[in-house]
Amino acid sequence: MSDWILLSKFLSELFYPANIALWLLLVAFLLLLFRRSMGAGITLFLALLVIVFGSSPIAKELSMRYRQQYPPMLIEKSPTADAIVLLAGERVELWVDEVMRLSHMLRIPISPQVEVGVGSKRVVHAMRLYEAGKGAIIIVSGGNTPYQDESYSEARYNAELLMDWGVPRDAILLEGKSRNTHENAVETVKILRERQLNQVLLVTSHYHMPRALAAFHAVGVSAIPSSSGFRPAELAQPRISDWIPSLNELGTLNRVIHEKLAILVYRSRGWIE
Repeated sequence: MSDWILLSKFLSELFYPANIALWLLLVAFLLLLFRRSMGAGITLFLALLVIVFGSSPIAKELSMRYRQQYPPMLIEKSPTADAIVLLAGERVELWVDEVMRLSHMLRIPISPQVEVGVGSKRVVHAMRLYEAGKGAIIIVSGGNTPYQDESYSEARYNAELLMDWGVPRDAILLEGKSRNTHENAVETVKILRERQLNQVLLVTSHYHMPRALAAFHAVGVSAIPSSSGFRPAELAQPRISDWIPSLNELGTLNRVIHEKLAILVYRSRGWIE
């Protein structure tokens, strides 16, 4: 199983536009060394084509449509559930940790400009749901993948952040065995059944939500999507500047491709419908 997880993560990277472009450039360089100018020219053209498409408004429009499958919801308008399930596959930068800690210590609200960056984090979103009374407990799910040689599981790391920010220890349950989204669902449902909990708010990034929600539904969990990772500007009417090609979109397209490939794999293994 561990080998399969590593293989699946490696194979997905082969299809990332940025990686494809790099491999094409390497091939073109080798062809030039062997004085195969025609082949080098064709390969360079293909690399340029991948970069131009991946950074184009067309790619941005495709990624925007994918991101808006599960749009964000205002915390106060979120439904209430038995528990909040936080999928802990995202690390929080030090500056986010310090901003949240100081905000809670001094009882100073976060400015809208700062919240754009801070609020995109899953752990922050889960904490805000808890503070609004949308769930009595937070189940933090996520172990380490086979290539992560760390004593702390991702779940424990995120749980300690939640406690640092004021969430009581007895309101947090840890699931630190899972190594992928399928195992997140399988291990979490055990906790839910043991505690006789039914409906949950599922917190993960908007890219990850379609696969995560399908995985939880497949094991019989009544999960309500509660996406993090959106910025207000992403939902606004596009501006002219939004249609200018940008290499940043290559990274965005990478995430969309990763999720699309992962969904195909999950369906082939019978983990989702």
